[in-house]
Amino acid sequence: MQYRWILGLLLCILLAGVAVAFSVELKTETNGANLKKPSELTARELKAIYKKYNVSENDIKFATGKLPHYLESYLPDSYVVMGKLGPNGTVEEWIDVKAADHFRELGIRVLNASEFLAIREEARKAYIEKYGVDPHNPKVVLVEGVPIPKEYVRKLAEKYAGRYLDGGLSQDFADQQLKITSSEATATGPQIKNGALYLWIVEATGSERPTNEDYFDATLDAYGRFQVFNSGASLNWYFINYWDASDVTSGKLKDYLEDLKQDMGSWRSWYNDGDPQNDIMIGWIKSADDRYCGYAYINGYYSVGVTESGHYTCWLIPLNLVAQHEISHNFNAKDSTSCWEHDRCIMNYCWVTLGVDTWCDSCWNRINVNINGISDE
Repeated sequence: MQYRWILGLLLCILLAGVAVAFSVELKTETNGANLKKPSELTARELKAIYKKYNVSENDIKFATGKLPHYLESYLPDSYVVMGKLGPNGTVEEWIDVKAADHFRELGIRVLNASEFLAIREEARKAYIEKYGVDPHNPKVVLVEGVPIPKEYVRKLAEKYAGRYLDGGLSQDFADQQLKITSSEATATGPQIKNGALYLWIVEATGSERPTNEDYFDATLDAYGRFQVFNSGASLNWYFINYWDASDVTSGKLKDYLEDLKQDMGSWRSWYNDGDPQNDIMIGWIKSADDRYCGYAYINGYYSVGVTESGHYTCWLIPLNLVAQHEISHNFNAKDSTSCWEHDRCIMNYCWVTLGVDTWCDSCWNRINVNINGISDE
């Protein structure tokens, strides 16, 4: 116990040191521009920042949605991809024949994993050559409505980390809220059945469509970490860009989560083995007004993630950790105690901000009994 207290104190001091270091660095910013929030920057300061980080006009256009989507001329408006994860997290071939036939009847193109990855990489290279922008790792993102270099935002996040660490990674529904908002989010939640688990990765369309495309790989990385709970289970996945979230006018992640369930929930029931209990779904949107990185049902089937959150702490957390944290909620893992009062764990905001992608014993056991259908503990 004493060791944990000392470790927590040292980490707090270290984090404070990081904030101090970056506050000192403000003096070295180009033309004396302070490390301000994007909405507080003057036109002159913003111009100096663009110069410092070598930002091009196309970088800004990409962030503001004024460049075409990089897959625009390579794939139709609607398509679905299917695959599975191998033992080491590698992407392997898998096709749900029942789903593929139905999608084709609807006029939706069906691709296997290797086809999609090849098209994606070809389109990415062509986009970089034409526009000088990497759609999987853009230099500029939109924060508070301002196109700003990603590295600047990360420095800003570290400046404010001490203030915001106790919240912001995700929001979930407590038990009482679950009873109100989701009849599906019960103690008998998602679990591996018939030797398989199915993850639906859903991309929002229209203005909610993410411009930062690295969330797809990040989600698969996160999904693969759940193999540890059942080495013999098949981790299958679908990727589909068919979610119209435009009717969400509040900008709140809670409402995006509800909309995902309403719009896409039936897809879980129709395909693969016909048992929706082993189908979970994560939707991705570009941004939201409330400053969370994600939102999820505890012991439920749905979660949402934000690729360009307005919450500064989110810029310190890779999207694969956001996805892993939210999916863990689906298997009944709760957000843990306050900063540093908890073993190293992805369910603790402080530890995940430092890049921890493992579970503490308590969360590991909770996920294990839920994902394997052993208990609703």
